Amino acid sequence: MQEVIDKIWKETTHFGSLWFYSFLVALMFILGEKILSFQLLVGFVLSYLIIVCIRVVYYKERPNKQTYKRFIEKIYVSSFPSLHSIRGAMLFIFFSLYYNTLLVSLLFLILSLTIFASRYFLKKHYVSDIVAGAIIGFLLSYGIILII
Repeated sequence: MQEVIDKIWKETTHFGSLWFYSFLVALMFILGEKILSFQLLVGFVLSYLIIVCIRVVYYKERPNKQTYKRFIEKIYVSSFPSLHSIRGAMLFIFFSLYYNTLLVSLLFLILSLTIFASRYFLKKHYVSDIVAGAIIGFLLSYGIILII
């Protein structure tokens, strides 16, 4: 039973991945939702800049420790803040405010909460990493919406 639960968490965490987020950027562009696509793209770029800046000056080991040999690997394996959580929060805010419907908001709220939970249960992040990522994602997406 635990194997099934672990498999579910591993699959769920992909909704916060680079590939899924990139897919949504492209899909929204193809569907003609150019403003949403651009907001997602700007969020994508800025979230990486923020992550790199934080992780260059502050390294925190993951709950399941990972080794690194190069400086760039150290940035990648650092736990704080959670990039998946940043992306999950941005997806929730961008889609909820853009479409402004209860169904879309609930769908993306559930999606983001499962992303957050998956990072914890897979032992990729501590709660503080996930909360910090979610806060950054919320603030970043609201900032982008105000500007764009």
